[in-house]
Amino acid sequence: MRTHTLETPDVDLVYDVAGPLPTADGQPPLVMIGQPIDASGFRALAGFFPDGTVVTSDPRSGGRSVRKTDEGSRPRRIKSAASTR
Repeated sequence: MRTHTLETPDVDLVYDVAGPLPTADGQPPLVMIGQPIDASGFRALAGFFPDGTVVTSDPRSGGRSVRKTDEGSRPRRIKSAASTR
């Protein structure tokens, strides 16, 4: 298993890859994501796919991923469809 970090201005997202990329058979990898589960929560499940490539990630501000904040920045608020009515 290899660990990678995708660095962006807002967050460093950490993800693990089990198997080859690109995949050996040309099929897309299986990507397992969850909230609030981090990549460690999928290790046992990923073991059921030994012949494929499995990608698991840690969510923003969870596990090994780090949400970055600048001084003076405010958290972003997302309005749901229900709150705009």
